Amino acid sequence: MNTTFNDRLEQASIRIEKCIPLFGAFGDERPNDDLAEFLDEADPEDFDRLFPGFEADPSDHEAFAYEAAHHSRMGFLAQVATPVMRPVTKSASSYSWGNYYTRWLYADTVDDIVTQAEAWAAERRQAERDKAAAKLLPAS
Repeated sequence: MNTTFNDRLEQASIRIEKCIPLFGAFGDERPNDDLAEFLDEADPEDFDRLFPGFEADPSDHEAFAYEAAHHSRMGFLAQVATPVMRPVTKSASSYSWGNYYTRWLYADTVDDIVTQAEAWAAERRQAERDKAAAKLLPAS
């Protein structure tokens, strides 16, 4: 059976908020609006995780473009989201897209973005289960 990206995202309760192909994100030596917003507002830890070894300040768009090409980081930058789950029983949770987590990911392919998003969402689910279980344990 051929599972599509949409099927995988739906099964893991993930949506892609933004997907920026870096190979086409620069026009007239300026980044497109989504990339410029990311670079101007980038959390330093996120930037270092996504672009290890980059020396340029993210707000220096021209230097970022040079480093992205120099480090062969011309794949996809994506902001993904997954809802906050509220465990109701050991095997069931409830959620609403009114309250969700987001994370920026980088990969060379969209398939790899989806794979990373699935792993990240699974980590969030485990953290939520652990938090719920800790609330149920009696205090010592």
